[in-house]
Amino acid sequence: SIDNVPEAWQKKTGRVWGKGGEWPVQEKVKISLQDQFGDGGWFVYRRLMRSWRIANARSAGDAYRIRSARKMLT
Repeated sequence: SIDNVPEAWQKKTGRVWGKGGEWPVQEKVKISLQDQFGDGGWFVYRRLMRSWRIANARSAGDAYRIRSARKMLT
């Protein structure tokens, strides 16, 4: 969203991302964890974040980060 771009960059963003012109805009999405998953939504979100951290650490090849990510929820 253009709202997330600093004001000074809103007119000339091509240098930063290699893309200029109109930005694709879609409606904002609001997700309520309670509505979708009941009271367990927070725990689903935590497991999702742990999985992302492990995958990110594996792609970096950092053994310490992998161990740290695996122990995240203990």
